[in-house]
Amino acid sequence: AAGADLVIAAALLARGAELHVVLPIRPEAFIAQSVAPFGPFWLELYRRVAAAATSLQTVTSLTDGYQPLATRLAADVAMGAARLHARRLETRALQVLVTDRADPPFGQGAGTAYFGRRWQGGVPAAGAAGQDAAVDQVCLVEPRSADVSPSGSRPAEGRADLRLVTLLRIACAAVPDVPGEDSVDGPAEDEAFAHLVDTTLGPLRQRLAAAAPAPDFVIPAADGFIAGFLDLDRAWAYAAAALDQADHGPTLRLVGHYGLVHDLAGHGAILPAGPALVRLESMAELALPGVLVGSAELAAGICVNHSAALIVEEIGEDDMGPVFAMRPAPGQ
Repeated sequence: AAGADLVIAAALLARGAELHVVLPIRPEAFIAQSVAPFGPFWLELYRRVAAAATSLQTVTSLTDGYQPLATRLAADVAMGAARLHARRLETRALQVLVTDRADPPFGQGAGTAYFGRRWQGGVPAAGAAGQDAAVDQVCLVEPRSADVSPSGSRPAEGRADLRLVTLLRIACAAVPDVPGEDSVDGPAEDEAFAHLVDTTLGPLRQRLAAAAPAPDFVIPAADGFIAGFLDLDRAWAYAAAALDQADHGPTLRLVGHYGLVHDLAGHGAILPAGPALVRLESMAELALPGVLVGSAELAAGICVNHSAALIVEEIGEDDMGPVFAMRPAPGQ
C-alpha cells in the first residue's frame, strides 16, 4: 500500500532482497483502494515494485472495497510463510512494523496492532530456541504525515457477513462393509453408514469433545463432518487431537483450509458458504492417513504461532493451488 509498505519494499529490492507480495484482494482492486488515491508517485512506485517481485499472490478474489478480514488473512499468510521459510533455512524471521505512535504499543491502527500481536504470539523458529519472540520484531515509530483517520478510530468496515474461519473436514477413507454383507450397494448403504457412525465417527466426536477445543460450528459432510473455528490456533489444537486418535489412523482423513466465508445465518450462528468450502472439498481426494492435508493458506496461518512445533511438507498441488501435509513434530 502507499506509504511504509512500498518504501520498505523498494529499499529491500535495492539491496538485492527477494520480495514476495501477498495481497488481500485482486491487484486492480487493491491499487484502486490503497495506492492510486494517494497520487501518481505511489502508483508508479507500486508498479515498479510489483514488477520486480519474485511472487505476487492474492488470498481472495474480492473486488468490492476494503475488507479488514481479507487484510488479516493476507497478513497471516505472509507472516506464517516467512516463519516456515525461516525454519527451513534454520534461521530467524524478522517483522518490521511501522507504527504511527509508540503508545499504545502498536499505535492507533487496528490492522497494525493485529500484525504486531500475532507476531509476538508466535513460537521462535528453529535455531532461535529460548529467545523471546519480540526480539524478532522491530517497531519503527513514524507519525502520520497526512490527516488520515486511523482504522482503529473508524466505524466497522467491510462486509458484515464475512467471517475468517478455519475449516477442518474430518471423514473416513471409505464406508466399511456391514458385517454379513458382501457390499454396501443398494439397501445396505444406509446400514453401512450407520455402522460407520457407531464404530468410528460417533466415538471420535465424543473423544474430541473431551480432549479438544469445541468448534464454533459443525456442518455435515457426506462421509463425516466439517468443524469450523474462528480462532486458527484452536483449530490446530483440534486437528492435532484428531490425529492423536491412533486407533482410527488407517481410516481417518483430515483436510483443512483457512479463508473467508459468507455467513448465511447470522444472529450468533454460522452457516458458511462460498469459495472456501469449494477449496476444502477440492482437497478431499488428496487426504492421507496420519496428517492434516491443507491449503497453502492453512499451512502458513498455522505456522505464525506453531512453526517450531510442526512438520510441514508440500505434497503437490491441485487445480486451486499448492497442498501441504502437516503433523506435530516428535515430542509435541
